[in-house]
Amino acid sequence: MKDPFGLSRATVPAAYSQLLLEVVHSRGVSVEEVLRQGRLPARLAMVADSRLTTRQWSRLILSAL
Repeated sequence: MKDPFGLSRATVPAAYSQLLLEVVHSRGVSVEEVLRQGRLPARLAMVADSRLTTRQWSRLILSAL
């Protein structure tokens, strides 16, 4: 399957997910539940030098909302 927009390439820094999860947690939402709904492994979101695909990042944002 072609990916002309690069949505499957890991380009989004995990620091973005870490910040989002901090905000979610500060609002009393379960970080584990957001990760589960976003189908994102906790280790990927928490490792500082890792990257997420645009699809993973989008799922995480939608899950947080």
